[in-house]
Amino acid sequence: MTLKEFYMDCLYYEEHILVYYIQHLLSENKISLEDDVSKLDFNQADQDKVTELIRKNPLGFRKIYVFELKVDGGGVVYIFAANEQDAINLFKRTFRKAPLELDYCPLDTEIIVGNKVMTFRELKRTYNHFPTFISFG
Repeated sequence: MTLKEFYMDCLYYEEHILVYYIQHLLSENKISLEDDVSKLDFNQADQDKVTELIRKNPLGFRKIYVFELKVDGGGVVYIFAANEQDAINLFKRTFRKAPLELDYCPLDTEIIVGNKVMTFRELKRTYNHFPTFISFG
């Protein structure tokens, strides 16, 4: 696997720490995207510079999760949110009561949206503010 393929996977799976390590090593010309991934050596990185990249977060990474919240009558709603409390608060504002139960759903869970199969991770990219209810329509 090339570093470019690995880097693209890191972006797709939002592994922001790995992305910033790779970006730093690229900017220092210690690796190139055409190299084999086995050339990746994190010991070559300046930890202070990588820490600063992570702190500044120029790519705007933000961890967003999927929560399944149970409602009266056995139904469920799905909410993209940064944490459980944000999901519960949106649920309470909308339904004027607390959810019966809250579960975490992996982002790579496949769902049917319209006539297409996709993952929550793919669906998340269609939203630009969080927390938000997930629509499958």
